[in-house]
Order: sequence, then structure tokens, then C-alpha cells
Amino acid sequence: MSLLFRSKTIVISFLVGAGIVASLAFAAGYSHRSAYRYLNVFQEVWALTNANYVEPVDETTLQRGVYEGMLSSLDVASAYLSPGQESLVRAKRGPARSGMEVLPSGGVPVVVRVDPDGPAEGAGLIRGDQIWEIDGVHVRNLAWPILTRMLSGPAGTELDLVVFGGRNFKLRKLSLKLAVPGQRGFSLETLDDRVIHLRMRDLDLVASEDLRHHLDAEVELHPDAVLLVDLRGVVGLDPAVLARLSGALLPGGPLLKLTTRQGESSAVSGSESAELSLPSPLYVLVDAATAGTAEALAYLLTEREGARSCGRKTFGLGSVPEIIQLKSGGSILLTTKEMRTVSGTSWSGEGLVPEKEIPLRSDFTEDDDEEAPRDYLLDQALHWILSVS
Repeated sequence: MSLLFRSKTIVISFLVGAGIVASLAFAAGYSHRSAYRYLNVFQEVWALTNANYVEPVDETTLQRGVYEGMLSSLDVASAYLSPGQESLVRAKRGPARSGMEVLPSGGVPVVVRVDPDGPAEGAGLIRGDQIWEIDGVHVRNLAWPILTRMLSGPAGTELDLVVFGGRNFKLRKLSLKLAVPGQRGFSLETLDDRVIHLRMRDLDLVASEDLRHHLDAEVELHPDAVLLVDLRGVVGLDPAVLARLSGALLPGGPLLKLTTRQGESSAVSGSESAELSLPSPLYVLVDAATAGTAEALAYLLTEREGARSCGRKTFGLGSVPEIIQLKSGGSILLTTKEMRTVSGTSWSGEGLVPEKEIPLRSDFTEDDDEEAPRDYLLDQALHWILSVS
């Protein structure tokens, strides 16, 4: 079956799922009306699809589409877990990475960050590319926790991808080999002796003592420089990583509240003995692909450390998902808690609007890339920082 027809099947599955979601929503929201009326809509969509779709339809595929459509309509962290996916989500991410970050957009995983000299860059991937398949598995409507584990594993693991180009709009197949990152999850450089640029890439890989050691060394070399914490393209859902940053970027004590729908809260706290000393002034750079724990870090730096923010509005992901077993078998990944700062700030669905918003460049061409060789967003951020410092 061609990629086109397989893609059509996935789309139909999603539409059927959306149909039942709408039916149940109407039934729940208008209790004075008969629920059967809205469930009939789903039955009609199902029957028409089975009878008229251009190819014979596998009902198991449609059923899976119903479950996936229902959960994926909530957020990028919630999902129906088919057999085998639960163990994948429970497992820790492999030590090797793909050298890129992806975020679902409209159900399609989009490359939002490509790390210099990493496997993804070597394979020719760029920001804006869409990932359609990973090792023969269609990845449309997969939740971020599943995607990120599929893109990690043992060093040397080869991944076969089907990619739709974000610039040339062409479908191509490529392979890349996972490699252990050589940048400790972050990189440091001082620009023009005036701005220490701390580029965060993978919060899971950052060790507090290692970050503190390298940051202190850079500050000693450039004592008059300000610090810019760059969180563009950083995504995460595990709030525990923030506790591990206490003493390096965050203070000790309570950092976040994880709040349920019922208002119950649990705390995420850093080491009480952690001492923090950061250069001042302090700045944070974010973009539309700053999501989850990276957004929490941005908020904490602004609220607790007085950082000034610049860039573009963040993604708006404050989810904390958990795996829930189904009585009928299988499981779902469902957001049951929301990250909030101790002061009660929530960014779910809203994102962080930076103090200094940097608009899209008007002269952008397909030869330009905000990662290299000239980073437009960083250039504009530096211009603003130096004008206000």
C-alpha cells in the first residue's frame, strides 16, 4: 500500500475518533437531550467509512483511531497505549539520542531543534521537517513521551525515518544512528566578552554539579558578563529534573506544585542545602518550542531569580501524565496533574509571553536557519540585552 493510501487510512481513523469525541462531548454537555442522538452520529460515520472508503477498512485500525483520537484531542502528553507501548513509556530514555527534538503539531511530529554535529544534522534533517514514520511505524497522533523514547536507545542503533521536508515539501527516506551526546545536555560560550550564553538542550542529561562547575569557570573568566539561559527547543515532562538543577540554576526549597483537577497538590523541591549564585543581570531566551519543564524553568528564573525574558511565546505545556490501566486490558497515558509555580502560576495552554517579544524576520529565505550559520533570534536577543544592561 502506498504512503498516500496509508496516510489516508490514518486520517480517516482520526476523523472517526474525533466523531466519537464530539458525540460524547455533546451528550455530556447537554444532559436534557438524548445521548443516543449523538452516538448515532458516530455510528453513521463508522458505517459510511466502512462502506465507502476507497480501500477496505480494517475495523481494528478504526477502533484504535477512536481511542487515539479521543486522547490526542486533549494534549501532546496524553495517549492510548497499544500493546508494547506501555513498557516503552515506562522505560528510561536510552543513553543515545537522535540529536533533535520534536513536538507534535496537529498530530504530526515536527522537528523543532537540531543539535550541531548530531545524528539528525548529519542525516540532513532541519527545523520544520515532519517525521511521518520511525522504523516503519506511523507516528501521527503519537504522544510526545512515546516519540521521545522512539528517538533514543543504545548507541549505534539505526533508525529508518520517512520525512516530509518542511521547506522543499518533498517526501524522503533517510537513516540515522543514535549517538551519546557530547555536550552534557548543555553548552557554554561567552559572546563578545559580554554575554555568557548557556544553551540548554536536554534537561535529563544535565547534572547540577557539572553545570555549576562549568558556569563558575566561565563567570571567573568573564566576571562582568551577564548570563543568558537559552531554552529554545527544550521539552520535558518530568518535574524532578528541576529539583536536580537546584544549586546550579535554581535555589533550594519548594519549586513547583503538581496540582490535580480536585485541587490536591504535591511539591517538587530542590535540596534545602543548595546555595545559588548567578550572574546579574540574568536573561532567559524562549520560543514556541520551549515546552513543559523548560517553561517551568523559565518561569522559576523570572519569578525567583528576577530574570528578564525575551524571544517568542512558549508552547504552553504544563502536563504531568501517568499511566492508567484499563479494566478491559491495555492502558492510557493521561494528564492527571498540572505543573504550577509555588506562587500558583500556570502556563498550560497559555504559554509564557516574554517581556521582549522578537517578531519573525521579514526577509526570511529558505537559505536562512535560526540555528546556523547566523542565529537571527539569538542576534536580536543579544541586541536587546546589551541595550538594557
